[in-house]
Amino acid sequence: MVTTHLRNSFDLRPRSFLAGQLWPVVWASEGISGRAALTRAVRLVRTEPATAAAVATRQWGTFVITALFFPCIVALMGVSEGYGRLLTRPGFAWVAIFYPLFLSVMGFRFFGPAFFFLYISARRCLGETVNFSVPSARRERRSRRAAAVRPATVAWLLAPVLMSIIILYKSIPRGMLAYRLPDLGSKFELFDAVSEGRRTAARRMLDSGMSVNSSDVGGWTPLMRAVAGGDIEFARELVARHADANARNSSGDTALLLALWSRRSAEAAMLIASGANVGISNEDGRTPLIAAAMHGDSAICRLLLERGADRGYRDRRGMTALGYAEEEGQSEVVALLRTSVPPSQSVRHQITH
Repeated sequence: MVTTHLRNSFDLRPRSFLAGQLWPVVWASEGISGRAALTRAVRLVRTEPATAAAVATRQWGTFVITALFFPCIVALMGVSEGYGRLLTRPGFAWVAIFYPLFLSVMGFRFFGPAFFFLYISARRCLGETVNFSVPSARRERRSRRAAAVRPATVAWLLAPVLMSIIILYKSIPRGMLAYRLPDLGSKFELFDAVSEGRRTAARRMLDSGMSVNSSDVGGWTPLMRAVAGGDIEFARELVARHADANARNSSGDTALLLALWSRRSAEAAMLIASGANVGISNEDGRTPLIAAAMHGDSAICRLLLERGADRGYRDRRGMTALGYAEEEGQSEVVALLRTSVPPSQSVRHQITH
């Protein structure tokens, strides 16, 4: 039986695909295997090609739909961290793996008899004697001919296609949808100029009409590139040109968060002073205060708290800024987060200048 299954699996011809539905029934009913079972199955499905195709659609549709079930639900729920990250969460991976298998078994519980009925029908079409009857309406009582393609078959074909479209659409990074093909070249040039510190070239493109809030495939804006690269002077210029300091990339990071991940304290302070949202979080639930606390940047932590940052906010791990500061041994930040924070103009002046 294993040899027959392998022979059928590595035969990529369409007839082999359809024969794969019937050779196990042939093996069980007629006691033949190997090439003989496959040849017999091919002959049977050729007598009922439309029915064989409909049964195949249901067979593989069961697997595909159940495999796409959890990713589709995650996409519809709008969970931005993605299916791959959810699989790392305790318990979710087991449910995501075994629940589709459970659905597949239940699907075959209902569609399994279809293979046997296809086998019986094909034998009758070949004029072979089959002692079997179905307790339902006889063929001669039907008032009209069955449709070549049934609506249920179309539904089984469309369901996995629609589920795949939903998953792909939800997976497209923010900013990529805003792309227009004629603008691709100029956008790449703009981001290259900002990343390489070629301010004059970048200014020329912005002055020619390119949006200061243009984004690349990953959702990065010129301000994000300038901040992450440590070009604070050009970052100030972009802010003056009304760059959106709260725009997010595909990971949910803003320019302020990117500055803190890159340990750019001066750039972070400039963005805070420019009105950047200090309470925004990325796909991991990390806020600017959490990022600054992780790295032990007490001066930025003070600025963020003065701007109203929530010290009690928890990320997707359930951790607060204080928890990360304690975990990393940032004693100065720990002391700051455990006490009230009075306004400190001197600290703000020291960082921004």
